[in-house]
Amino acid sequence: MSCTSMTLTIWVSPLAKRWRGNHETAFQLIAGYEQSQIERAIEGSTWMGYFVAQAHRWFAQAMFWRQIGGWMFTLGFVLLVWDLLTIGKRETRPAEVLPAEVVTA
Repeated sequence: MSCTSMTLTIWVSPLAKRWRGNHETAFQLIAGYEQSQIERAIEGSTWMGYFVAQAHRWFAQAMFWRQIGGWMFTLGFVLLVWDLLTIGKRETRPAEVLPAEVVTA
């Protein structure tokens, strides 16, 4: 693994895991809650209420943060795939061979 990919993996992976795991769920929960509550409070369960709720600033803000979470997930996934595809390509150290008694034990 090159120094650059190892550095990116060390620094980006924990951030991507943290954002992807906890915050994405919270953003979806907030967006859905806001949309359903605003829809029912303003217009009732009608199509007009649905569209009014979609345009509300709280719903738009939650959807913005969902998009940020999606970009973080995509960045982490791309780095993971890139790292898996390039691992060991420029490795020059010889592989260590284990003695026979260690292998059979």
